[in-house]
Amino acid sequence: MKTKSSLTQGQRGFSLIEILVVLFIIGILAGSISLTLGGNEIEDELSDTAASMTGLMTLAVDDATLSGEPIGISFSPAVLDDPWEIYWQRFRDGRWQPEEEPFQRQALPPGMDVVLQMSGELYDWTQAEAPENGPALIFYPSAEMMPFILTLKNPLAPDVDQHIGSSIAGDIIWKERPRAQ
Repeated sequence: MKTKSSLTQGQRGFSLIEILVVLFIIGILAGSISLTLGGNEIEDELSDTAASMTGLMTLAVDDATLSGEPIGISFSPAVLDDPWEIYWQRFRDGRWQPEEEPFQRQALPPGMDVVLQMSGELYDWTQAEAPENGPALIFYPSAEMMPFILTLKNPLAPDVDQHIGSSIAGDIIWKERPRAQ
């Protein structure tokens, strides 16, 4: 017959130190995995900006339809260290006038670049600063708009570009795609 002392000698467990060492190793591995899987700040900025612009464009289409006044978006290209800026205008009293919230003027994140195609042709940014030419993109009360693709990109994030455009049905759509090589 086995005594009580012979049973406890065969059932050895882990010491507190061994458990703490294993938990420490698991913590280090979990931290390194989360850093590896964590988002790229520049890609996140591109994505956040595209989401915001898509929402504002969709709101502009609805606002133009409800108000009966065209709303347009204009761009100020980046110059030296100044980033791209976007600003909204409404056609009222026979001229384009600056809009207020939520369509206020805003700067895009530094380093971000904008490419605009209208009906398959690249937009000439030299026309962007001429007020008499009106906004680059116009959303009409009839929900009509010129077909466009607006691409947001950053040379520090070559793996992904953000594309905002108009669908055949007149909806604003957003797609994230890798840059063509």
